[in-house]
Formats: sequence, C-alpha cells, structure tokens
Amino acid sequence: MNYIRVFLLFVLVTLGACSDDDRIVLPVVEEYNLSLGSSLENGEFRVIQSEEDLLAVVSESVAREHGLLDIDFSANTLLLGKETCKYMPAGCNYVFFREEGIYRLEVQVHLTIAPAVTTFEYGVLVGKLPENAQVISSVEEN
Repeated sequence: MNYIRVFLLFVLVTLGACSDDDRIVLPVVEEYNLSLGSSLENGEFRVIQSEEDLLAVVSESVAREHGLLDIDFSANTLLLGKETCKYMPAGCNYVFFREEGIYRLEVQVHLTIAPAVTTFEYGVLVGKLPENAQVISSVEEN
C-alpha cells in the first residue's frame, strides 16, 4: 500500500512540475554576429519576413556581401536587433522558443574587459513564423 502512495505522489509531483513549463525550444538555422550598418535604432528589434522587409533596414550591397539575399523567406524568418553595451562584445548565444503562443529570442552577450561603448547588431535565422507572430527579444550582458 505504501508503494502505491509513493508512486501516486511521484506522479502528481511530476505532472505538477510539467504543467508550468510550456516552453518549446525551437531551432536556430543560422546566427549573424556582425555589423550590418542597418537603419535600426538602438534597442530596436525587427521580424524580417521578406526580402522587401530586409532591404528596408539593410542596403542591398551589404545584404549581398553577407549572403542575406540568399535567404529563402518562404521557409525562413530573419530576426534582427541592435543594442549598445559599455564593453566590447566578444560574441552572443541565442535561445529561441515559443511560450504560451509568444515567440521569444533570448540573446546573451559575452563582453570583453575592454571598456568601449559599442553598438552591435545581432540576428538569427529561424523557421518561417506566421505573419502575425508576436516575437519578443531580450538581451542580457555578461
């Protein structure tokens, strides 16, 4: 009888822990850690669904130089952002997921010890998102 109680308690604890976690991690097709000279404002983030959207923020020559014109926008969506930090960034890690119907991009910026106010652009290519998808980007420095 005690085994059944322990088993039921284990099942209830497991189900309770899982019910709060609706996060579905989604794959990142490609990462872009480079300066595009985009027209984005500092702190701005954009969901790019087409070549037309892309060319509204990046010049055609820069897009061609970085291979952005080769993106198949019928199968992919480009997420671009621009931020400023007090130290020189050394690189970024990205986590892209969907939680409660909202897409989220978490950007973790790794900083060097060299003090220099730096504006940097980040981006990821992900699978095609719905046209009306709500995407939130958050940037954390460490």
